[in-house]
Amino acid sequence: MHKKTLTVKIYTVGKIHPYSAENMAESKDKLLELARKDKERIQLEEARNKVEGYIYRVKNKLEDDAEEIGSVSTEEQRAHILKLAEDAEEWMYDDGSSADLATTVDKYAEISVPAEKIFFRLAEKTERPEAVTSLKGRLTKVEELVKKWETTMPQVTEEERGEVLTKVEDIRKWLAEKEEAQSKLEPHEDPVFTSAEVPSQIKPIEVLVTRLKRYVGSCQTASTVL
Repeated sequence: MHKKTLTVKIYTVGKIHPYSAENMAESKDKLLELARKDKERIQLEEARNKVEGYIYRVKNKLEDDAEEIGSVSTEEQRAHILKLAEDAEEWMYDDGSSADLATTVDKYAEISVPAEKIFFRLAEKTERPEAVTSLKGRLTKVEELVKKWETTMPQVTEEERGEVLTKVEDIRKWLAEKEEAQSKLEPHEDPVFTSAEVPSQIKPIEVLVTRLKRYVGSCQTASTVL
């Protein structure tokens, strides 16, 4: 094997200036601007994909779930969101192709806000009754627990047990009022209350029950020590 040494000469044209703080700041600004534009480009692409995907979602659900959608909406409401989807589809290949991020986000909201109201009512049609049934069952268990306390936890006074049962009754009253108001609405109207509101109603009772259990437990421990 033969080796040959190569000599490389470097030529420069003009004076070589040191990289000043001003040059450094300018370069950083340019890099930041490039990063900002790149981020905005990605966000815009994602927003366009989101609009396009939602257009197909609306059209598919109106066709595939026609009966279910029809049970929670009027013909006028369905026609409205379908037209929004069709108009948005045309917009995507016209003005939408050059629209900025803010305009594209607004277009998504224009379709999704009225459509999601319908889709939400459809979901709530089953989720709200299930949540109510679950809450009623938990309230019954609390009542049974308080009844057992009369013999298993005599340290809990009648007044304290009454406080728990009063809270149970308050929740039952709240549920009854909400269910009555809901029954007066048409299926295509926005609900009086939602499934998400229901589970949180029992939180104050759970806090109270936990506090009473801890209190009794501490009393039993103190009694044992003494």
